[in-house]
Amino acid sequence: MYDITDIIALLFLIWNTVRKLDISKQKAEDFPQVPAADFQRWQRMELFAYSLGAYASFAKIALNLGWFYVAGRYQLAPLVVQGVGAALFVAWGVALIVSSLQGTRGRALRGDLGIVLKSRREQT
Repeated sequence: MYDITDIIALLFLIWNTVRKLDISKQKAEDFPQVPAADFQRWQRMELFAYSLGAYASFAKIALNLGWFYVAGRYQLAPLVVQGVGAALFVAWGVALIVSSLQGTRGRALRGDLGIVLKSRREQT
């Protein structure tokens, strides 16, 4: 069984994965005006942000489904089921907030360094 937050987590998982792929395709050689160390720092920062969002969303889906299974199999008390479910939701939310803040810092650094991402159509 799943709930609406699992569907939302799946959308976040897809979005973060696509962004992570976009960032990982960028090469320092394409931005000669940017020192290589600064480029790598920016890339690590944004890759961390999108990886955190993707992994947190995947974990939320997997743990939530696993928790529903365990709760149903062992007939746990509703308060326990709700408490653990709420804890999973809050942990996922905190991870998404951290991911978003780190991504915002990465985008700001990208702008400061003058890195302009190519659209996906231009990269093919």
